[in-house]
Amino acid sequence: MLPFNSFSLIDKDCMLKKILVSVFAVMLSMSSISNAQTTLMDSLKNNIAKANNETNKLSAVMHLCDNWESCNKDTMQHYALIVEKMATNQNNTIAKLYAQYYMAVYLLEENKLDTALRKTNELIAIAKKTLPYGDIYLRLYRLKGNILSRGNQANELARNSFELLKLAEDNNDTTGMISAKTSIGNANLKMEKFQDAIQWQRQALKLMNNPFYKRKMCIVYLNMAAPFNDGIKNFDSAEYYMKLCIQYAYESGNLVNENKAENVYGSVLSRLGRINEAEAAFQKAVQLEKQIGDSYYIAAGVNMLGEFYANIRACLKL
Repeated sequence: MLPFNSFSLIDKDCMLKKILVSVFAVMLSMSSISNAQTTLMDSLKNNIAKANNETNKLSAVMHLCDNWESCNKDTMQHYALIVEKMATNQNNTIAKLYAQYYMAVYLLEENKLDTALRKTNELIAIAKKTLPYGDIYLRLYRLKGNILSRGNQANELARNSFELLKLAEDNNDTTGMISAKTSIGNANLKMEKFQDAIQWQRQALKLMNNPFYKRKMCIVYLNMAAPFNDGIKNFDSAEYYMKLCIQYAYESGNLVNENKAENVYGSVLSRLGRINEAEAAFQKAVQLEKQIGDSYYIAAGVNMLGEFYANIRACLKL
């Protein structure tokens, strides 16, 4: 149970009423949409509409799918199928591979982990046989890491990450190296090797030396906060990294990273006894989860918010 020692001076009846009002407010706000992310998706759709030929239209649709973490799963499936059809019509082999990658992403968003993992492994094998190292490699390895992480397969996650790290180092790919190092840190976190997790995250952060990487790889700040929050209980350090994560996630327009950041930030704030701020963070996360449309994140967010209110009620009964 999270500590809520700050309630000793709070009127209990008032707080219980506030809980009920807050729960109702969350349900009403489930359909709210963040203006920044709506603007991003509108811009991507406008680019598709403005494309002056089929080649440019395919490129614009693929660019929208590349931002899958900022759109809901139904939108992702819709445009992934368009990529597949257009790539076939244009006989574009590489675009066909990307279309299959987008469909694997959709399977992850549907929480069909076994199917998503099997498809991703097949696509990695195809990429290795047909293409030199490049963007699709990194996308597939990161997707595989997300699937393994969601399935709590720490050892497999570590193996996948070290394989990516070698490929990225051999090809001087900074984004790949950051992705691999933070993923290795996450594997250590899952194994409760907290100091090792922090060291790997620090290695990833050292490579993020400009705003481009800070926005693109903002999830590393969350991964850095996690061992402080969940392991060694240094909540001030956790808050520091979570503020950076939220800042760069918002700037990047990445809904999934912003959602993850708000949930973890809420956990950190509740442990610091800052209940109103924690509640606001959890509510923001629920709004983002609804917008994303991923059943995994919706369930996780509702559970976290429910646990938050349950802990408050338990404390008020003491």
